[in-house]
Amino acid sequence: MSNNYLICRLSHKDNPFTYDYAWTDVKTNADYTDVISSLVVGLINSDVKGIYNVGTEEKTIYDLAKKTKLDVKETLSPTHVPKNVTMDISKLLKLRKV
Repeated sequence: MSNNYLICRLSHKDNPFTYDYAWTDVKTNADYTDVISSLVVGLINSDVKGIYNVGTEEKTIYDLAKKTKLDVKETLSPTHVPKNVTMDISKLLKLRKV
């Protein structure tokens, strides 16, 4: 009933990556908590309203893990895991270009 809101849908991981193995076959636009939280703070400071998917560029879980854990090992996800858990972040990207 209110038009004065900000709802953030996001995905984040602990920094550094906490597991020994990371999936090479699952796409995401999740990022580390410090990166995602700075994007949320930017939205709040911009006083935007509405619903925003908050994430960064598309990557595999393994690509993300390599940024903070150099010795992470590659593995495939179990068959029941979705292979693409990305969000449409085009609304966020448009805002960031303004």
